[in-house]
Amino acid sequence: FGAVVAEVARPSDVVILTGGLGSGKTTFVKGFVGAWDPAIEVTSPTFALCHQYPTHPPIAHIDCWRMQDRSELVDVALDELLDEGWVALIEWGERLGGLYDGLSLIIRLEVMGSARRAVVESETRRWESDFEALREACANIGEFQC
Repeated sequence: FGAVVAEVARPSDVVILTGGLGSGKTTFVKGFVGAWDPAIEVTSPTFALCHQYPTHPPIAHIDCWRMQDRSELVDVALDELLDEGWVALIEWGERLGGLYDGLSLIIRLEVMGSARRAVVESETRRWESDFEALREACANIGEFQC
């Protein structure tokens, strides 16, 4: 599903990923980054807070699991990266207290037995035209539901 979202992503997009441990957030990022550059190895930035990937446009992969306060994003310079056209993929984005919700595609990943389900929403018109394409592509991913 990450690769499907990557097909419609644009510079300065923000994708917020939520869901419990093991729900597939990092796997989603692997699919997204792999769609743009399969040679890049994606790992969880839990301890680094942010990994940057030199794709076109570049990707900032942020993990908010250990964040105590959203002011820690200052160290990542996320606003500046977005201004420069980076795409932000934010795991545990609910810990940002809605900071980027109005700009984002929000994907809530849920475990359903051996399958996964994605609940996709957005408060911005930016993603409206892509919802149908995402829904159609998602229907072709086997053990995955949208």
